[in-house]
Amino acid sequence: MFDLNPLIRVGLDVRDVIFTQLFLIFLASTPSLSLDAKAQTRAIQNFKNAARYDVGLVKILFPNDSAYAIADAGRIIVEQMKKFFADASGEIQDILRFEESKFLNPENRYSYKVYKNFLGGFWKKGLALAKRQQEEYL
Repeated sequence: MFDLNPLIRVGLDVRDVIFTQLFLIFLASTPSLSLDAKAQTRAIQNFKNAARYDVGLVKILFPNDSAYAIADAGRIIVEQMKKFFADASGEIQDILRFEESKFLNPENRYSYKVYKNFLGGFWKKGLALAKRQQEEYL
């Protein structure tokens, strides 16, 4: 899922889009996993847990039944991608480091930045930002 960033004009950082493309290339190059009923149930539960709960509280179950905190699971996958794209351009390496930084440091996550910027007036500050962005687009 995309991590939307309401603090930038279009709400989606181009580095996140490129990372998604890289992730799909990486996945297409790895052996296919069996998606039996148990694996599908696990994938759905992982998705729901990642969307609903604090990253420090949730574990992601991997196909081999190992469990990792969300940030650790993400970091493991980015590490695998860094090895896969080791010979790629510097821009690709920069994007992988950018995404990895979100797993290594909670302050680099968009949710943290929104929380910090909107503290003490979430609705009021959020609405003001939305109006400013709307005016810029119009």
